[in-house]
Amino acid sequence: MDATGPTIRFVGDLGDPWVMEILGSISESSEVHAVMCVGDVPDRLFEPDQPPRLLIVHRTRLSQADAARIEQWRSLPRVNVLPQVILCFSPYVRYAELERCSRGVDLAISEATAVETLSRHVSRLLERRDEPPRAAPAADCLPVQVISSNHELRAVLSEICLAEGFKVSSGREFTAQWQGRAAVAVRAANQMLTLWDIPVLVPDWPRLLEERTKLGPVVALLGFADRATVGQARASGAAACLDLPLDVNDLVHVIERVNRKLRSDSSTKFEGRIEPAHAVPPGPVSRAKRGRAAIRQRETRPPLWSEEKAASTINSE
Repeated sequence: MDATGPTIRFVGDLGDPWVMEILGSISESSEVHAVMCVGDVPDRLFEPDQPPRLLIVHRTRLSQADAARIEQWRSLPRVNVLPQVILCFSPYVRYAELERCSRGVDLAISEATAVETLSRHVSRLLERRDEPPRAAPAADCLPVQVISSNHELRAVLSEICLAEGFKVSSGREFTAQWQGRAAVAVRAANQMLTLWDIPVLVPDWPRLLEERTKLGPVVALLGFADRATVGQARASGAAACLDLPLDVNDLVHVIERVNRKLRSDSSTKFEGRIEPAHAVPPGPVSRAKRGRAAIRQRETRPPLWSEEKAASTINSE
């Protein structure tokens, strides 16, 4: 008998589109068994003799019973190999509740940006490894521009990208004038990937984000990200969204994924079928030209009835 169950068990409200999108981000990476759970976390999420390798639990709210149950997962009886546990939580979960159940989980991540980050953590935990050394960026990776009004954040993000081998520039902000005059020249020369610390208190930030996407993909960095803010950023064209403060490895993972998607889209866009050349059809002919050609054809054609033919016909009769 197999001593393990499905590789991943995902527990959450499967009627929630946001939760289903999170589930979809890992569905292709490994075998996933989804469990519908709207209320409290059930006492038994798996059989003790068939534990999954990874347990992912989404919670919109974390009750005291949930926190106590999660805290007890590390001491389940008759389980030889305890699963790794990821808790995906909403902004409604209080910090004290997260602190209480932290001993029962390996990782806690925000639901707002889980679509961007969960797949990396799933691979890391399933392989039980630390972050591997990354290869140098591909030669066709877009240069990165860091935009933030916070000098320290701008400097740190620039240093991270430089250390990872990306070409980096930075700026405090981009204005409508800069976009209008310089965008055409920059777009013609080369696109760039923008890391933008979005000023969500500025009312027209969605419009600025939409304008910026004309220069290339934008990774939106959001302080205290929630569903509404992330949804608005996506609707304005953001290629990815991360919350601040962020995990450096998540940032690099997202930059690399955005570049891979660009390369994939470019190769698909310019693919074509190679077929033998077809015969070129005759060009269009005007009605007047067709009429003149018909008249000439009648003039050169012998008459259907001539006098000689008529005389020979009469004589033969």
